Amino acid sequence: MKIAKVEALLGEGLKGETKEYLGEGKARTLEKFNAWGPHVKVTVQNIATAPALITKVKATFRQSFYLEPCYGIGGQFGDTVKYQVTIPDDQPRVKGSRSHKVPFTKDAEMAFTVEDNAFDQFTLTTGNEITMDGESPWIGVFDVELEHGNGKKLTVGPIAVIDTGGNPAFYADGDTWHIETESVPGCTKRNAATVAKILSIPKATASKELKNLDKAFRSVEDPSRRSEEPSEGPRCDEPGANCGYH
Repeated sequence: MKIAKVEALLGEGLKGETKEYLGEGKARTLEKFNAWGPHVKVTVQNIATAPALITKVKATFRQSFYLEPCYGIGGQFGDTVKYQVTIPDDQPRVKGSRSHKVPFTKDAEMAFTVEDNAFDQFTLTTGNEITMDGESPWIGVFDVELEHGNGKKLTVGPIAVIDTGGNPAFYADGDTWHIETESVPGCTKRNAATVAKILSIPKATASKELKNLDKAFRSVEDPSRRSEEPSEGPRCDEPGANCGYH
């Protein structure tokens, strides 16, 4: 099998629940809803003369962090979402930071058949299990390994995605982002630099919303700038590099 195309974007159709967190590990479900989250669409080509069965997918994260919070917004409510590859709320973090310890790997069973001499597409969803009210968007950079046949493996990556967070002052809005005036001086500029670093990773497939956020940040800095190209920033493709806010 071969990888023919990879596309990353926010999509709907995920099972979500809004909960009130009461402390001491207790939570009360308030409603269920159709959630949005990061989707990765992978088109594969089977060049063999027999069908190929993909049995497992592994995502190994190079980066996993939240952008810096720029607004004094928060509360005891949050949304839980079930992804194919879910990052649990207790995933170990770097002490004193908003980043998970990397690298780490999550996997999921699959049963996806690609017919002989054919192209087909499947969607992988991934993200954090819980997003609290007021939380900034999460960014993940990862490589995907597909297991098929008799233990054969096919890899693709890196892939960079972003979710929409849980902050009414900062969220994805169609083909752009809603970004209100910060209450933490310099916060938006630091987040813009972080996004630029992620987009500088060589050969990375970045989600549409991540590219749109780069454009939106540059428009906030200078409304006259509308370039489609990512803003310049230092590279963060070194193994174990951490582009998140500390």
